[in-house]
Amino acid sequence: MSQFLEALAAFSRANPTTAGMVIISASGAFGGIVYGMASPTQYQLRVPFSQRTHNLGFIGDAAVGVAASFMVLFVVAAFLGSKSFTFEEIGDLLRVISLSLLSGYAGIKLLSRASDRISDEIVSKVAGEIKQSEATITTQLNSLERLELEQEIELYIREGQLDIALMSCARMSEKFPEAEAAFILKAKVFRRQGMLGAAILELDTVIGRNQKSARALYNRACYRQLAGHKKADVLLDLESAIRNRPLYRNVARLDSDFAGIRTDSDFKHLVGAAESGRTAAAEKIMG
Repeated sequence: MSQFLEALAAFSRANPTTAGMVIISASGAFGGIVYGMASPTQYQLRVPFSQRTHNLGFIGDAAVGVAASFMVLFVVAAFLGSKSFTFEEIGDLLRVISLSLLSGYAGIKLLSRASDRISDEIVSKVAGEIKQSEATITTQLNSLERLELEQEIELYIREGQLDIALMSCARMSEKFPEAEAAFILKAKVFRRQGMLGAAILELDTVIGRNQKSARALYNRACYRQLAGHKKADVLLDLESAIRNRPLYRNVARLDSDFAGIRTDSDFKHLVGAAESGRTAAAEKIMG
């Protein structure tokens, strides 16, 4: 026996790939046949496009054993590295042979469990990707719907349909409770109606939730200036708006809401020198 193993080890050193395939196949097949002798399981081959089947007998047991042994050894090698299975020494041969025999004997059970686990992992991964895609699509659709509603309210305000604009703001707040635009646009309607105090309260709500909301800070600076609030409060809001969105510095230079303090040294220091013409961005923000 030892001479046979020595000869097998020598052959393996000379032809490692061929020897490995032969050893794993033979050991796995033998393990499968042994299991078939102790089990009533009968493997059958169904003829394609026909109802006929053929009983494979011990060949089926051997085939399942070979498949199981290769699967186990490849999985183990993937985790431990291919060098964990070598054929240079008798001890290495015995380890591979014993593992192949055990795998072949476990046969169909190993293959079934591996298949179920892989299937479960694939299904779980695909389900997760589908769920993530659905969440992304829902978010994008909500953003689009919110933007369309915001543009609709802006149009009502420009056309002077303030009551309809307020109803649309209420609809936006109900549909998107966290949307800042609903409060900012509602404040804009109140400003058009001459209700500056109510407009400022709406913006207070936004800023209370998000102290970096540049749009709300800028509009509150405008409304505070129009309502005759202290210059310090006006400039504090304007400074915060510019800090969070520097473009508001250019907008403030051209905004008629600040006409009363345009020549004020503190205001001029904050916004800088006036520029000729209105930028496209300023036109868009000022509405």
